[in-house]
Amino acid sequence: MGYNNKNRLNKENIEEVIAEMSLKEKIGQMVMVGFTGDEINSSIKEMITKYKVGGIIYFTRNFSSPKQAAELSANLQKLSIQNTGIPLFLSTDEEGGIVTRVKGMTHFPGPMALGAANTEQLTKKVAQAKGKQLKYLGINFNLSPVLDVNNNPQNPIIGVRSFGTEPERVAQHGKSYLKGLQSKNVIACGKHFPGHGDTSTDSHLNLPVINHNLNHLKQVELIPFKNAIDNGIDSIMIAHIAFPALTGRDDLPATLSSEIITGLLRKELGFQGLIITDCMEMKGISSTFGTVQGAIQTVKAGSDQVLISHTPSKQIKVIEKLLELVQKGEIKEKRIDNSLKRILKLKQEKISNQKNLDYKKVEFNNYLKKGQNVSEEVSKKAVTVYSDPQNMIPFKMKEHKKIQLLDLSKNVTSPVENEGETKGWDNKDIFKDKLKYSGYIVEEIDQNKLLNSDQNDIPVIVLLKNFFLNSSEHKVIKTLNKRSQPVLAVCQGNPYSAVKIKDAAVIFIYDNAPSHIKSLVEVIEGQQKPTGNLP
Repeated sequence: MGYNNKNRLNKENIEEVIAEMSLKEKIGQMVMVGFTGDEINSSIKEMITKYKVGGIIYFTRNFSSPKQAAELSANLQKLSIQNTGIPLFLSTDEEGGIVTRVKGMTHFPGPMALGAANTEQLTKKVAQAKGKQLKYLGINFNLSPVLDVNNNPQNPIIGVRSFGTEPERVAQHGKSYLKGLQSKNVIACGKHFPGHGDTSTDSHLNLPVINHNLNHLKQVELIPFKNAIDNGIDSIMIAHIAFPALTGRDDLPATLSSEIITGLLRKELGFQGLIITDCMEMKGISSTFGTVQGAIQTVKAGSDQVLISHTPSKQIKVIEKLLELVQKGEIKEKRIDNSLKRILKLKQEKISNQKNLDYKKVEFNNYLKKGQNVSEEVSKKAVTVYSDPQNMIPFKMKEHKKIQLLDLSKNVTSPVENEGETKGWDNKDIFKDKLKYSGYIVEEIDQNKLLNSDQNDIPVIVLLKNFFLNSSEHKVIKTLNKRSQPVLAVCQGNPYSAVKIKDAAVIFIYDNAPSHIKSLVEVIEGQQKPTGNLP
């Protein structure tokens, strides 16, 4: 059995379920909300019992441990079944790398590391391992893979969240990822349609504009999405980006465009699955049309589910306003029913028969061990030595017993990382410990002391994150180069501008997955040959 006998989706005929639903229940199913805290509070309880929401998005704020995550998921499903008779979509952004939400899960390498390893079967194994862990914790909807082709080096939000700059590579890894995730009965979501790769603006902060015409989009941005559709992806997320060539307006996000949602995605590309919005509180929407008006317009344009991640008052206003407009006839109930069919069909296929498992630490630890093994397999293939003009790698112990460590990595660069509480160089202490264990004397040194030091023969390892955002980092490395001090730059973030570093060794690990550190040190020591390919 599934959650319990009250589950209305036990009926085979979705039309029968829809016929017996109230209008309020129907509209509630079209909204996915977020909440604060690691247990059911009065706010989320009201959203389920009174407003009948169809889905919940988790962030790091909702987790304290795997056991707590499993219990929270089970309690939310129980509450939903008791009050609506329909299970919830329980979603999160578990992309891997810098966008990692669930505390206690394996911290898997992100998409660009998978692109650097460039083994499709390995990408599928990562998604399968991730799917097993998510499903065990009751999370049935993963808002990934990222299908954006990152063809703009200055992109502040996608970068390492993409599999790479080549449409075909992104398409192939995207396909492997969605196949792996869906094989474990976890819903996959391709994002951000029709493509967020060629922007220099973060849609969390403003409305990006992409001026490409449809022909260009078909040759680049749309290739991964079309491939995902052809391979049966469950859902697609719409981006808060303006495409004037498609809509005739530079102030209209794709999220609100019937030309893009219904015309391009539904009719031209033939996608029949679930269409979900990105969060309607991002400033690409909230500072232009506003969350409530934006939600109304995206429903009119063809979106099936509206995502409102943070503010209860906005969540309630959206539901109440949609209810009012359907009652007035401004939005036809048939339009609501069309989305409801997709929502309920996906729930029936993927989650209505899932059981609430009793969390067992030993069992979950077994999944963690398998996940760690897969992560290390990725890292071994992903670590990329981009340049080594002074033949620093591998280090020669006799010459390089002492190492100076300079941390120039910054904290978060986009709200997408804030929502996962990702910090700068998370792995610095692990890195130092592994170097010390290998016999190196590691001195962590600040920038001023290093630049004023006369010890120019000691190798310096410079830890970088998103190098291209910080011109001061360029200056430090240039200064060290000028005095011929051996420099190894290790970049755990966006690699694009770091390729401009001259006269220094450069290693890319792409993100902050802990599994990278073992391979990084093995490459530095010469125990492992680097095989990563800059994607």
